[in-house]
Order: sequence, then structure tokens, then C-alpha cells
Amino acid sequence: TALPSSCEDIYSDAMLATLQADTPPLNDPRVTLLSTEQAPLLELLNSLPTLRCSWGPPGERGLATTVAIVGSEQADYVRSTLSASGFACEDTGTATICRIEQRGVSLDDIPFERGEVQALRGEVWVTTSWINVDLAGYTEDILSSLAE
Repeated sequence: TALPSSCEDIYSDAMLATLQADTPPLNDPRVTLLSTEQAPLLELLNSLPTLRCSWGPPGERGLATTVAIVGSEQADYVRSTLSASGFACEDTGTATICRIEQRGVSLDDIPFERGEVQALRGEVWVTTSWINVDLAGYTEDILSSLAE
């Protein structure tokens, strides 16, 4: 399995249009949002071939996704780490998709929603962290686009 050459290649045309309209820009260099807050998974990501894509400017709304290529032992490690970290996982037939969400209020009394979605299918691992922009079907769209 090879990594896509650009972020635009990981989305369907419809999802790319939605992101461009609702959550621009793509890959703002000032965005520091990580695609996972799980420290063991961040360490693993640093050792793998990856493609990182972020949407939105720095601030209170956006998302960061990393697509990585993993071996079977690494995929098992990701699954066990997610399970131990409280993620809710489901098998969709072709992939395992795990989610965790949090709602709260910032120090400025502004409500927020944030979460992570992790997906494993074969050698592909997709990890996304989002804040105040949880797009329905986002991860599934990436998995579908990468299968083409």
C-alpha cells in the first residue's frame, strides 16, 4: 500500500468540496492540532510513513488527519492502545473504526466539542482529531477514497 501523494487525494470530490466550503484552509502552516492525543500512538506515527492534512485556521474549530501505513503488529498495537484508552470501537466489515468524544466549556466560558476518530483497514491507519467540526462520514469517506 502506498500513501497518497497529496491531501486532496484522500477525499471524494463531494467531501473535498464540503471541507473547502465549510472548514478552510487546507494545511494552514500555523495549525498545531495533533491528529491524536494518545502519546503512545504519536510515538508510533513518528516512525511511520505518513501524510498529514489539517483543515481550518488555528483557533477554536478545525481538524487534523494523518494517514499512515502500518504492519499487522503495529495495527494490533493501535487497536489495543485505543481499547485501553476508552475508545468505542466497531468493526464495519472491512475496517475497525474507534471514536471518543468530549464536551466541555473553555476557560472563556465557551462550549466546545472535541474528539478523535481512528480507523484501521489492512495496512492503512487513519487518525483524526477534531474540535467543533465533526463531519459525519469523514473517516468513512477517506477509507472509501483510499480503496479506489
